[in-house]
Amino acid sequence: MTAFCISPTNAILDRSVIEFANGKTSVEDGVKNGLKRLLTHPLEFFNSFKFRWMFFVYSMTYTINNLTDTYTIIPIPLNLQNLTLTFMVNTACGIAKDKAYAQNFGATASRAFPAKSLGLFFLRDLLTVASAFTFPPVIAKYI
Repeated sequence: MTAFCISPTNAILDRSVIEFANGKTSVEDGVKNGLKRLLTHPLEFFNSFKFRWMFFVYSMTYTINNLTDTYTIIPIPLNLQNLTLTFMVNTACGIAKDKAYAQNFGATASRAFPAKSLGLFFLRDLLTVASAFTFPPVIAKYI
């Protein structure tokens, strides 16, 4: 349910940013167009390429997170297992989604991706997963 609830806004934002980066439209116009499509043609929106990819990423992320909260999958401490496996699944699915979005919504041929940028994406995903799934239960003990 969480994946379904957060996927529409993230799909709209992702597409808007990619189209802006490729000079197709402004981010604001992309968001307006995405929200308009969501409100006026919801069935079409929820069956769209952008929504299905975003829903895939978040449903896989939440599924592995829930599994790693419940079961020992690899023989390491539960918090580290949760962080490692959720990060791996989220990153792999996110990269697949970003590639599909770029191919579908991009305006130019792709070029080499800088290694530093890739490293920053990995760091971003690691921090996101840690702050969303791993740190809250640890911090909750102290609150």
